[in-house]
Amino acid sequence: MVRRRSDGVLEFHGRRDNQVKIRGFRVELGEVEHALRTHPGVRAAHAQAERDRDEVAITAYVVGEVDVRELAENLRKRLPDHMVPAKWATLDALPFTPGGKVDRAALPAAGRIVADPKGAARSFSRTEAELSDIWESLLGTAPATGRDDFFDLGGDSLKIARLSARIGAVFGVRVPLRQLMEHSRLSDLTELVGDLVRRDSPRPAAKETFKTRSAAFDVTVSVSDPKFLGTPIGHRRTWMLERSLSELQSDLEHLDRLVASQIRGVDRPVINGSWDRSGARYTPSQLVIEGQEVMQDWERPLMRAMAAHVTESRGHVLEVGFGMGISATFIQEFGAASHTIIEPNEDVIVAFERWREGYPDRDIRLVRGFWDEAIDQLGQFDAIFFDTYPTNEREYRDTVVHSTNYAENFFEAAAAHLRTGGVFSYYTNEIDTVGRSHQRSLLRHFSSFSVEVVRDLAPPSDCTYWWADSMVAVKAVK
Repeated sequence: MVRRRSDGVLEFHGRRDNQVKIRGFRVELGEVEHALRTHPGVRAAHAQAERDRDEVAITAYVVGEVDVRELAENLRKRLPDHMVPAKWATLDALPFTPGGKVDRAALPAAGRIVADPKGAARSFSRTEAELSDIWESLLGTAPATGRDDFFDLGGDSLKIARLSARIGAVFGVRVPLRQLMEHSRLSDLTELVGDLVRRDSPRPAAKETFKTRSAAFDVTVSVSDPKFLGTPIGHRRTWMLERSLSELQSDLEHLDRLVASQIRGVDRPVINGSWDRSGARYTPSQLVIEGQEVMQDWERPLMRAMAAHVTESRGHVLEVGFGMGISATFIQEFGAASHTIIEPNEDVIVAFERWREGYPDRDIRLVRGFWDEAIDQLGQFDAIFFDTYPTNEREYRDTVVHSTNYAENFFEAAAAHLRTGGVFSYYTNEIDTVGRSHQRSLLRHFSSFSVEVVRDLAPPSDCTYWWADSMVAVKAVK
């Protein structure tokens, strides 16, 4: 399907067939359903694509007397790996809508195939076997192979902390939570723990030590590799290291001053459900999805600043995430030539449709879906506004906890869908600045950028996602 815009450009809306993209491959779900139905024990089958943590995967629903383990193994012999369903459910009958289509809303949640401990052939190393026992005590399920993932078997942020403590007690090494999250497969964790155990023995003292000191803390960098920062002239290397330490000290001292003015805040709950089908709860002051405070009305000054960035040229604007419609209202107020919004959540889409009624003569349209699935359907824009939220725990860890800012995983897509000179605007959680690693990442994709510190923000004392009275709105130019 295509649509002709007011400027004559044709935009691709999407497909009307049953194809989906799995790991970069186009998959016809009908082929998967046909393969399922050819099994003698299957009377009916339905396959659909769903987000599974940080990727799109196939879920299969089957009707019949069949062992899904055996059925999955049968499919692996006949289909490419990306076409084999990741989750399964058996039903007495498929639910249908009055129009004769499978009623997706009536389908139950599907699950992964849990390995049979008695039938699984296991040849674990000693370290791997001890870690397997720890997993089983925490999760109630033992991993069948080294490829099994702690989070896939039921792990969460609380259990990962307990895992860290148990590893410390059994192996005598400390594994930071961040490393546990990055090594969530059993084989990866086994390698990590083995390395830490081997490195626990005393090592030769570092040849060079660089230090910086303040009234509150000391920072020491011990250089063990003489080739590290091997500049042609030795004093240049010393200058670079000492400058980096000085900047680190300055950053830490500045953060210490900022902490004094932060609100208390509260911990956010864990994301458990499917983001696109989870209910969205609106109140006059906030939007909550999956227990997450996705947006609150204290963000208005920040949304206004970002909306001003993307409407400077009065051109064609793409907005990623509708939320409470605060930014969308500003974009309309400031005068965009056209306004395209990507949104996956069904309840938020209903709110968008109500909001859309207030602008009957404007060029506004909605693209349903997650941005990483929908963006390839779209052309180029004069500006892109990015304000969305992680949709599962793994995405939250990877793009918020372990990244300089959440928008960084969208940089490449933003640059690809901006015209030359186009503007990309988002906010960063660095309070009142943009760090050097963030700057380097920006300049890999954009020609220039500027920042605006939006001050006097007032998040409530029980806010789960922000605690400071300022945020940085970034304007990057392609």
